[in-house]
Amino acid sequence: MRVPTQVLRGCKGMAIFANMKVMGIVHNEGGSYSITCDEEIGNFCLGGFGNTMQEAKADFESVIKEAQDDYAARHGSLPTQYSHIEVAYTTTNDEED
Repeated sequence: MRVPTQVLRGCKGMAIFANMKVMGIVHNEGGSYSITCDEEIGNFCLGGFGNTMQEAKADFESVIKEAQDDYAARHGSLPTQYSHIEVAYTTTNDEED
């Protein structure tokens, strides 16, 4: 089941930081996966979803790209220093939270 990524895009405004490094936390939710950030990216609460971990990672990375594209559309361009966000992934067992 794919949950629309728009669900986590409720924050207004946006500033993506230069060469930002974020931790994508992978949650196994009984057969599907979600990814959340350890911190907001700018003023956005981004996340990804998928039936597999790879689908969730791909979705999460596409959401970041969409946020960059949205910034560029709203401001005329995306500054070079805001164009790269590095994601490292870790997993968690939600039952232990």
